[in-house]
Amino acid sequence: MVTLWALIGLIDNPGAQVGGIPTLAWAWHASGTYLALSSVSAPPTSYQTRRARTMRQFLLAVVLVFFVAGCARSSNEPSGKSILEDRTAWKKLTKGMTQDKVQGILGEPLRIEKQGEITGWYYQKGEPLAKDEYGWVVTRGMLLFTTKGGGEARLTKWREP
Repeated sequence: MVTLWALIGLIDNPGAQVGGIPTLAWAWHASGTYLALSSVSAPPTSYQTRRARTMRQFLLAVVLVFFVAGCARSSNEPSGKSILEDRTAWKKLTKGMTQDKVQGILGEPLRIEKQGEITGWYYQKGEPLAKDEYGWVVTRGMLLFTTKGGGEARLTKWREP
């Protein structure tokens, strides 16, 4: 009879402790030893419930931040409209233009590189000025100006982005 009452008491009160162990239901055996009959977990405390809710909210916020960041357009990516505007502007370039005229059409370059009489203007990321067996290599979005005889630099080559 003691076994039945001990078991019923622990099932009715899952947080009860027997022998200092709170998570097991115990029954007293006739031989005088305690037997673990089943695992009984205590209900979560209000602190544990609040902590779990806070953790879920934090994880949701982190996921939303990464989602929004992934959907955002990179500032380095030109929009479709600006690409068309750029191409229209690049079509206005002519050989022999001065740097001032080119800057008035295309705006400020991202990078300017000089090597002797040659000046390279970069309107997008590209390889540094280099020469191959055919002459100066002009990468996409780059313009090449040449200064001859100490005069003003003039546009000699370019490649649209």
